[in-house]
Amino acid sequence: LAVQNAYTIEATNRETRHAGAHPGRGYPGLSEGEIVEPGLATSLTVKGPGVPEDVRWTISSNFQEARSYGGRSVDHVFADAGQVEVEASFAPEGGASGDSAVTITRSFSARYVRRSLRGLTEEGRDAFFAAIAVTASISTVEGQRIYGASYHNLSHFVQTHLATVRAGPPSRLRKRHQNVAEMFRSIPAPRCAQRNCTLK
Repeated sequence: LAVQNAYTIEATNRETRHAGAHPGRGYPGLSEGEIVEPGLATSLTVKGPGVPEDVRWTISSNFQEARSYGGRSVDHVFADAGQVEVEASFAPEGGASGDSAVTITRSFSARYVRRSLRGLTEEGRDAFFAAIAVTASISTVEGQRIYGASYHNLSHFVQTHLATVRAGPPSRLRKRHQNVAEMFRSIPAPRCAQRNCTLK
């Protein structure tokens, strides 16, 4: 147990590395570093003494089939929000564990994270604006044919927000969000109809 306590599993992605901090700090029931994000490549690394190159990883969740990897650090994309269990097994180098194998586990919570647009990486901003361009230019019917049943046009999100927001006079808010919707509709649509297309 003492040997296992010398190791931990760290999860990072491009946005946490850019910000230099993990989301979840200060939230009840969450510890810093416990959040992983769906849709972003997450780098998993064992931290501790004598970690070898041949770490064996098992990643399981309540929304995705278990996956196995090999390597000191691995990248994994979580498909949805939910609970995640990560297990890493290895034999530390240099006798750090008395020549015995070590298996450590860590629980993560896969959640979508809201961030300031100004704080995103350039890649993150490009992905956000590309997604807005798609929702502004492709109808719900056509989008669900391309992307699946979860897709909705931009107007759906504007109306949902207008129906739930509480601050300020409704008529003023409605006009403000109509202006925002018009602004996003002016963004050029991507030249492809795929999930990972970029603006041209």
